[in-house]
Amino acid sequence: MKKLFILAMVAACAVCCKSNQKELAGIWVQPIPGQTGQAAIQGIALNPDGTATSVNMHTLLYTSWEVDGNKLILRGESLGNGQTIPFTDTLTIDQRTSMETLVLHDGDNEIVFSRVEAMPPME
Repeated sequence: MKKLFILAMVAACAVCCKSNQKELAGIWVQPIPGQTGQAAIQGIALNPDGTATSVNMHTLLYTSWEVDGNKLILRGESLGNGQTIPFTDTLTIDQRTSMETLVLHDGDNEIVFSRVEAMPPME
């Protein structure tokens, strides 16, 4: 009986994580500090298939994403000075006040994104 309960809990957690991942899929952007205009936003496109794309960030190339509990795990490559460095960022999903706003935390750093329906114009 105890094994059955544990198996049911694991299955429920897996379904919950997949549900959260589906809900987060979309294009999330924020203003670029100190810039104005239509292309003055940056962010990430979280595709339903688990792939990811950077929005207006030419040296930070996201490749994939997943949700693990209340954590958003982003993977990609950082380009700079002739080097390509793979990275994994784990951010805490602090809140989603609606389907239109996403608040993440990276330590003490709060990151607020807004959902958009289509890819914005690139610089």
